[in-house]
Amino acid sequence: MKGKIVKKNNVFYVRTISAGKELDEIELEYYPLSLTESNVELVEGKEVEFGIKSVSYTDLKGISSELVEWAIVK
Repeated sequence: MKGKIVKKNNVFYVRTISAGKELDEIELEYYPLSLTESNVELVEGKEVEFGIKSVSYTDLKGISSELVEWAIVK
């Protein structure tokens, strides 16, 4: 996949843009950038190739969990 590096609220993401069937249908998706698995220069607006790694996080009590899709820059 291709995306651009963006910074929101002091966190880096990889943003993808896809257009729908109608001209006014634009969908933005933001994937948090995994800094532990990516060796990339953090420059806003830089276009990158990336893959997605899904990680499930469970709270300490084991009651709830959350699936996070991380961007791994190639």
